Amino acid sequence: MYKALCEQKDEVLRDMVDRSVFQAELEKAQKDALKAKQDHDLLVEELKVQKKITLIDQLRSEMDEVKTSADELRGKMDLLASEQDATKEDLTSTKVQLRVMREKADKWSQLNEDPWA
Repeated sequence: MYKALCEQKDEVLRDMVDRSVFQAELEKAQKDALKAKQDHDLLVEELKVQKKITLIDQLRSEMDEVKTSADELRGKMDLLASEQDATKEDLTSTKVQLRVMREKADKWSQLNEDPWA
């Protein structure tokens, strides 16, 4: 009977040791899994940040293109405004010349009329 009790005790002790080993392995596996999840989450966040940085760089590039295009258009608008001013000055000059010519034509017309008629 004593031998059977010793065997039972040994078996219980082995069981306890096995359980504690399994428990330790389980805890280590859980810690490893938690660390792996944290590492994964960190990598996902870094990827999101990198994508945002890439998008910002792309948008900056597009914004620079739009600014360049706007500057070119402003230059063209300034040129057109300058041409418009020059055209207005030409028109005003032409109107003045036309008025002067009409006045001269009227005077010639008056001079060429028969004074005795």
